Amino acid sequence: MSHENQSVSVPVPEIQESSVKSILNQLIEESTNMQTSHKLWHNSLKQLSKEMDKEVKKVIKSRPKRKVVQKPQKVTDKMQKFMKKYPPALDEGVELEHNGLYTRQIMMKAVSGYIKSANIQNPENKKQWAKDKVLTPIFGLKDDWYTFMQINGLLSRVVIKDVVEAVAETAPVSA
Repeated sequence: MSHENQSVSVPVPEIQESSVKSILNQLIEESTNMQTSHKLWHNSLKQLSKEMDKEVKKVIKSRPKRKVVQKPQKVTDKMQKFMKKYPPALDEGVELEHNGLYTRQIMMKAVSGYIKSANIQNPENKKQWAKDKVLTPIFGLKDDWYTFMQINGLLSRVVIKDVVEAVAETAPVSA
């Protein structure tokens, strides 16, 4: 037999851990525990942040929408005829007219609804619409194309200002 294949068992004396090594192991264990606690704490903070964002969204959504009460205005005879012939689809509880007076909101809906139903929108640019034989005499249209954003300005042409309001607006303010 050769010496190479033989294994010799040598008794190894038990070495007691030194106090330094035990303190080091204790610190490593505490560090691991702290790391785990920190991860849990961090995850809890992230979850709290998400919940707070959800609560903020709920509060924002639950706020009542702003309601604007517009004053009905007197309009030209042509516009009154148009409004009676092409009334807009209104929400429940909204009055179309107040003794021949209309709000800008109602008139905007009527004109927009007419434009869509008369199919005078530009098919390539839905924001534009063309003048036609109904709208031209009411608003005095000269251009070929207009945008929906211009309707409010066009409505200014058909609103009749009361003499009292017009004088009050043009009168100089005395100090």
